[in-house]
Amino acid sequence: MKINFFAGVGILLLGVELHAECNTQMVSTAPSVRYVIENKITVVDTATGLMWKRCAQGYELNGSACLEESTKNAVYEWREALELTVNYSFGSYSDWRLPNANELASIVEFSCFDPAINHDVFPNTPAKVFWSNTPNRSNTIFAWGVDFKQGESKTPYRVDSHNIRLVRDY
Repeated sequence: MKINFFAGVGILLLGVELHAECNTQMVSTAPSVRYVIENKITVVDTATGLMWKRCAQGYELNGSACLEESTKNAVYEWREALELTVNYSFGSYSDWRLPNANELASIVEFSCFDPAINHDVFPNTPAKVFWSNTPNRSNTIFAWGVDFKQGESKTPYRVDSHNIRLVRDY
């Protein structure tokens, strides 16, 4: 009987929008006032002048939540992530790219974790590693990314599969 109860709770949680845990006593590093949401699907960071897709690649905005699309890939090897942006078009723009390591780190919200990002601006962001376009210069089998579980920069193997969020200069 207990197994059925917990299985039911797990199934119910699949459709629930997850929220980051945030420390309201800390100063926000990426407050909502810094962002301007355009057309619901993109957001402009007024501090950096970058436009971001609100949802990670392979996710689609459905109401106020980004939900994984079952027919699209949500994780990529580093090379695949770089190649995806060639001739890629979204929201009437065709100059989307993978962010560099500093750009990707700029959207980390250090007062939050699991994920470490502004949930109102970037809803349902997976608390996982996201690729940047920055190679690790000291060892070419690695590239830089950000782990949005706690906002840490990482250098995973380029053949590992991770999430991506695309950006463009505004």
